[in-house]
Amino acid sequence: MSTADAGAHRTQARHTLILAVCVWMASVGNLALWQQSRALPEVSGPRGLAFALGFALGIAGLLVALVAALGWGR
Repeated sequence: MSTADAGAHRTQARHTLILAVCVWMASVGNLALWQQSRALPEVSGPRGLAFALGFALGIAGLLVALVAALGWGR
């Protein structure tokens, strides 16, 4: 494996780790949020599922941006 390949592999591993941690924080880390939002009558049925998935994607995206920005160059 050349030096360029090793650097690319490390970068890919960092991105994968950031993504995995942020998805975990958005889902398991916000378990109380998901339990409470599930009890709301406005977000029940397919509409509620779409809202929850969109909201989770937004939270995960913001977490990825924040973690990637704060960990830049390290």
